[in-house]
Amino acid sequence: MKRIIQMMMYVVAISQMHTVEANDDIKQIKQVIQWYFDGTAQGNPELVEKAFLPTLELQFVSSEGKFKRWLDPNSTPNCDTR
Repeated sequence: MKRIIQMMMYVVAISQMHTVEANDDIKQIKQVIQWYFDGTAQGNPELVEKAFLPTLELQFVSSEGKFKRWLDPNSTPNCDTR
């Protein structure tokens, strides 16, 4: 019986650790999204850049229906879809 209780306590402790890690992940995801929203709303490219990895690749379909990709991490993407 003592062994079962120890095992249950171990399982509870592990599950709580995963919950803490998940909460940290969620906080980090929310921060990245906030940088993106704030950067685009304020016209602040530095905040937008913080939201992406340096190996950013944007893919989109233009208004003409053409598939476009932007791969250069050293310049501002030209996402004009006209």
